[in-house]
Amino acid sequence: MAIDFRLNDALVLARKVYGDNFLIDLAIEEMGELIVALNHYRRNRAEAKEVQEEIADVMLAMQELQLIFGIYDVHFYYRAKCERFENQVELDALKPKEDKDYGNSEQLSPEMKALLSRETEELDLSVRTRNLLKANGIDTVRDLCRLKRTDWLKFRNGGKKSLTELDDFMTDNNLTWGMNV
Repeated sequence: MAIDFRLNDALVLARKVYGDNFLIDLAIEEMGELIVALNHYRRNRAEAKEVQEEIADVMLAMQELQLIFGIYDVHFYYRAKCERFENQVELDALKPKEDKDYGNSEQLSPEMKALLSRETEELDLSVRTRNLLKANGIDTVRDLCRLKRTDWLKFRNGGKKSLTELDDFMTDNNLTWGMNV
């Protein structure tokens, strides 16, 4: 995306007025807000408009970061990443399709299928952890297992104490974070 001259002048001025560290912190904040909006959208708790606004904020922040870190160097890496992405998509298109929601569920034992279907409200977890699961749209053990461990810390009030409790639950039940189930 080309930066128009007026916007470019504002971006350059922003570096002088606010400084690079402030603008880097702002970009991090904007990316965090986009992650939250995407998670809410995925769980039907936000509309596309909210995600679009956050994408626009991140796009503006990315333009500022390109000026900070060297637009030509960034574009060199961007072109290389695009080429790698195109090649990967072409390879993946040739692979047989899997059931995206449940992976290879026929290999799961009946006990594991039952566990994955359990409501998180029924689990022997602290009230705080169960409330956090519910607030973030994690209704079943299957939903929980699909999360990456680092996703938990991105949730509002998802702290280390509840993460440790969930780690113990996963270990006790032979589950892992980021499972394709």
